[in-house]
Amino acid sequence: MAEKTLGHYRVGEQLGRGGMGEVYIADDLNLNRKVALKFLPEAFAADPERMARFEREAKLLASLNHPNIAAMYGLEQAEGKRFLVARKPARICACEAPVDPASMGCHCDAVRHRLSSPGFSLF
Repeated sequence: MAEKTLGHYRVGEQLGRGGMGEVYIADDLNLNRKVALKFLPEAFAADPERMARFEREAKLLASLNHPNIAAMYGLEQAEGKRFLVARKPARICACEAPVDPASMGCHCDAVRHRLSSPGFSLF
């Protein structure tokens, strides 16, 4: 996605990409802050089951409060795209080994399952 405006976000460079989505840095033009936007891959965005899972992920992440987990700002839609909006991460973890959410203060199996897969970890 080249730099463009989507709703009140100016979308910039890609931070990461994985099987469950793409994450971009963006400027929130309403609140004058940097955020991260996560989009489902196009193939998944048309699948109602995947979209429901994406929305459950947003709600689950919004319920968490830990410095090592990006705070959720919202689940939004603009120009036909549905995306998660989160605090811009201070650092990106692109690792081969699974991340242990328990070491980050996560003690919920649903979170552990979603965050402990190998590869890019942001949310």
